[in-house]
Formats: sequence, C-alpha cells, structure tokens
Amino acid sequence: MRDLIKRSLYVYPGIRFCWGEDRYECTYDISEVAEQFDGCYSIHNAVIAFCVDRKMYVIPYEIAVLESLRRYGFPEREFFVPFSHKDYPKGKKAEWQLARVRAMQLFHP
Repeated sequence: MRDLIKRSLYVYPGIRFCWGEDRYECTYDISEVAEQFDGCYSIHNAVIAFCVDRKMYVIPYEIAVLESLRRYGFPEREFFVPFSHKDYPKGKKAEWQLARVRAMQLFHP
C-alpha cells in the first residue's frame, strides 16, 4: 500500500486545481468524502480515487492499481473523483493530461 500511496497524488484539503488554460483556479476540500469512504475506491473517467486513513489519493487508471486495491480489501463505491474531468492539479497540467490520455487508452468501464 505504501508504494501505491507514493505513486499517487494526495488530494489534501485546499489543494489548488485549474481548468481551461489556467484561467480558472479553485480549491478542493474533500475531507468529508475521505472520511466517509475511508478504505474504499471510486473510478471515474480513467482516474481512480481511494481513501486511506481519512486521506484521499488519486492516480490515473492502471489495472495493477485496481488489483492492488482489491487485494487490500477496498470495495468500490461511488464518490467524487478529483481530476477526473477537465480539471488538473495546479502546475501539473501537461503531466496530468498525458497520464490521463494513457489511462483512457487502458480503461474499459
């Protein structure tokens, strides 16, 4: 689990996100979601969000990630998945969009 967390993006309270051409910027506070869905995961648009110790992490879809979460006993639930639309972490637009494109090629809902 430690390796998966290391490879993922921590969606901390107040994390800045953008969309468009960096013209729009807001913050996420998913504390309540992370607490309510602790020990669960959700997938949306080839992004996997999972909650561990009342913290949320996101990572572009990979079958190995999904298999790891299931192996650790995480059930799938429906909850908000940050960075699964046209939004991206501030300062990481190119990196996140490239990872999403790769993930979309692998993802088959």
